[in-house]
Amino acid sequence: MRLALRWLLQDLKAGELTVMAVALVVAVAAMSSVGFFTGRVQTALAGEADQLLAADLVINADKPVPELFTAEASRLGLSQAKTATFPSMTQTLDGSKSQLTTIKAVSRGYPLRGELQFTDGKRHGPLLPGQVWTDSRLLSILGVGIGDTIGLGHARLRIAAVISREPDSSTDLANLFPHIVIPEEDLAATGLVQRGSRIRWRLLIAGDRAPIDTFRGFTKEHLGRGQLLEDVRDARPEVRVSLERSERFLKLSALLSVFLAAAALGLAARRYVDRHLDTVALLRTLGLTQRQILALFLRQY
Repeated sequence: MRLALRWLLQDLKAGELTVMAVALVVAVAAMSSVGFFTGRVQTALAGEADQLLAADLVINADKPVPELFTAEASRLGLSQAKTATFPSMTQTLDGSKSQLTTIKAVSRGYPLRGELQFTDGKRHGPLLPGQVWTDSRLLSILGVGIGDTIGLGHARLRIAAVISREPDSSTDLANLFPHIVIPEEDLAATGLVQRGSRIRWRLLIAGDRAPIDTFRGFTKEHLGRGQLLEDVRDARPEVRVSLERSERFLKLSALLSVFLAAAALGLAARRYVDRHLDTVALLRTLGLTQRQILALFLRQY
C-alpha cells in the first residue's frame, strides 16, 4: 500500500491521471449535452411539424368518424376537434358569379395545433353560425368583401374575416381552389351533404405523449374500412423526409462526440501506459507475477 500510494502521488504530479480524468469528464459532458440537445431539437421539430397537421393525430375517413374514437379520446383527456372537407361551388347572392372552392366545416376548438392567421393581423373566433372565413382569392373572384353575404348551397353566410394561413390547408383536397371555413353547425343547412358527396371527415386529436400513444394503439386496433390514422409523417411525405434527415444528422452528431471522447481517453491512457512500461518490466525481473503487479496498480485507485 505504501508503494501504491507513492506511485499515485508520482502519477498525479506527472499529469496523466489528470488528463484522463479531464478527458472522461469532457466525454461524459459532451455525450450528455449532445444527447440533451438532440432530444430538444427533435421535440421542437416534431412540435413544429404537428402544426402543419393542426393536431398530433388525425383519423381521416370517408364517413363521419364513429363515436367510439371520440369517447376514447375523452376518456384519455385528449383535446379533439372535427372537420369535414369537400369541394363545392360558392356564389354571390344574385348568382352572377360563382367559383369552385374547398369548403371546410370545423367544430369549436379547431385548430388544436398552430393557429389561423388573418389578413388584418387580429385573432378571430370562435366562428359563429351564419359566419364564414375565406381567403383573399375568393373575394377578388366574386367581387365581395368583409361583411358581404355569399351563397353556399341552401345557406347564406356572411364573410367575417379573411384568412391568410391555415395550419392544415396543404392536407385538404383541391388545395389549389380558394378556401372557405364554415362552422360545423351550418354544414347541414347547406344541403351539400348528400349520398355520394366527396367529403373527407377528420377527427383531430392532441395531447401529451403518453395518452397520445395509448390512443394510437387503440385506434389501430379498431380502424375500419375507409379510415386512416395519420400523423404528420403520413399526411405530409415531404415533412417526413425532412424529419428523417434531421434525425440522422443529429444522431451522427451524437456519434461523433462519442468518437472524439473515446479518442481523448485513448490518447491519455496510451501516454499513461507508455510511462509505466519500464516500471512493469523492472517489477517482472524482480520476480513479481502479473497478478501481483495488477493488484499493485489497482491499489492506487
